[in-house]
Amino acid sequence: FSDASIHEEKNSDFSCDIDCSKTKKDNQKITAITEEDYKKRYAINFNGFTDTSNIDPKIKEIYHKLNNSCTYLTANKKMFFELENLINQHPNILNKDVLYSFIKNAILFSKENIIKTTPLLLLGNPGCGKSLFCQQLRKIFNQDNDIFIPMGNGSGVTGLLGSTPEYKNASHGMILSSIWESVNNTNCLNPIIILDEIEKSCLSSKVSDVNQNVYPTLIQLLGSENIKHFKDNFFDVPIKHFYPNFVGTANSVESIPKPLLDRLTIIRFRDYTEEEFKTKIIPFQYESFRNKHNSLVPENLTEKEVDIIYKLSRGKTRQIQTAINRYLSVLFDIDGNKQNLTSTTIYNLLQSCEELYDDKKIGFCL
Repeated sequence: FSDASIHEEKNSDFSCDIDCSKTKKDNQKITAITEEDYKKRYAINFNGFTDTSNIDPKIKEIYHKLNNSCTYLTANKKMFFELENLINQHPNILNKDVLYSFIKNAILFSKENIIKTTPLLLLGNPGCGKSLFCQQLRKIFNQDNDIFIPMGNGSGVTGLLGSTPEYKNASHGMILSSIWESVNNTNCLNPIIILDEIEKSCLSSKVSDVNQNVYPTLIQLLGSENIKHFKDNFFDVPIKHFYPNFVGTANSVESIPKPLLDRLTIIRFRDYTEEEFKTKIIPFQYESFRNKHNSLVPENLTEKEVDIIYKLSRGKTRQIQTAINRYLSVLFDIDGNKQNLTSTTIYNLLQSCEELYDDKKIGFCL
């Protein structure tokens, strides 16, 4: 992490030049686009008459979505304490003070408490809770929908910014759609957008294919000045008052170019200890699991049960829910009656887990 160390000392830079008075003053409607810009780009003008009949139906559909009244994610004191509780649930976060400032500065210094921060990068090994933290962070901000962009799936620039209309099956990108997919079907101009495994997108930074070289696009997206002039490749109309909050995740910074790192505030996650798994992570995820199921699920776990689930999950956060499922399926019979598990049953359960994850039993046999 030597390249990243110089970035960890940075504090989040909060500023807000949005004209927030428009959101409340005289109930004035604020939208992501203007009708003037839309017609200037797509309408045909002749003899003082504006013709919009020949506009692509998909373009019209996007226009109507963006023409709805927009809102912003805002911060309050309750969120600050919720964030504090969330951070305590993740004891492996190293520079917690930067995360505290994530909301605190929005409460104290931004206009109308609008959340607007420099891009964050959650950095740590696989299974250290980065994706889970992102999900929980969105809930704190009352953002119901997941605006989650996997950067390692090969979608390239097209996935982020869309493709130009002349291509077959052309469509808009995920950055643009984040506006209308954010909060309770209401347009939001500062959504939290998760760029997952951002280091994988930078592996192609030297390729000649413009669509696959995502690095220059990320530089533009993560720059505070560039995002003010954001336009989607498919819907080629300037987006107004758009200030997305980008949160990237990465397993390492080795493939991330320094100019991109300069635009990111790094939050480091270390690996969980076994004690942290058993005392914090598993009980928290079990409570979440229990809230989603019926009353048959036991209220609490014993230390022995926690130990079994830990072994079933192999110390991986992504496997905890699956481990809980597997344990409970053995604990109850088909009629919902709780059984007394023998040492042999537990041994067979753990043994089946070992076989499931045994690398030699996955893939082709040579």
